[in-house]
Amino acid sequence: MEEDKDKIAEERLAAAVPVVQSYGKLLNAANSAGESEVLDAGDLPHPKDTIKQSLMTVLQSVQNAEEKQSLASAYALLAKFQDLGGADAVTQMNTERLTLLGELGAAGFEL
Repeated sequence: MEEDKDKIAEERLAAAVPVVQSYGKLLNAANSAGESEVLDAGDLPHPKDTIKQSLMTVLQSVQNAEEKQSLASAYALLAKFQDLGGADAVTQMNTERLTLLGELGAAGFEL
């Protein structure tokens, strides 16, 4: 039974890592390009919920404090990605940022 749980956890982590890596590449590109505060959610390499779940999975498996901090920051930065066709993308971003920070806190991670 314990082996099954370990195998499932390993499979989840194995699936999460490429998602986190592709999101990290996007963040690096956006940062180096000097992108604006609000970014188009359509540019995300995976659905936002998939990225959130993947970041949490990797966060829970990482032991290094610096890596945890980087992953937690990446999680909070998901708020920057909004539907630019929406009424007020900046308000949506700020509201989502608070939600994401609350989720991080509830999971035991702080920025």
